[in-house]
Amino acid sequence: MDCPAFGSSVTIGVGPERPLSTSLRDAGAIERAALVDEITDELSTIDNVETLEETLAAIRQQRGTDPAMTDTDDDATE
Repeated sequence: MDCPAFGSSVTIGVGPERPLSTSLRDAGAIERAALVDEITDELSTIDNVETLEETLAAIRQQRGTDPAMTDTDDDATE
């Protein structure tokens, strides 16, 4: 099934183990999955490893998880 709002495919599993729910939480999960799918598609078109590394560094910096930012240098002097 294609999502008209995002233009990407959406798979919904329904059954006794996974009942269909239309809560806002599920809508948020569907939107997140569509965005992750779109980001993955964009990344798959990048052939240059340096560009991918720079992109990953920018994402980590944005999230505040860049190892270069949080790494402590035990040899540093004050």
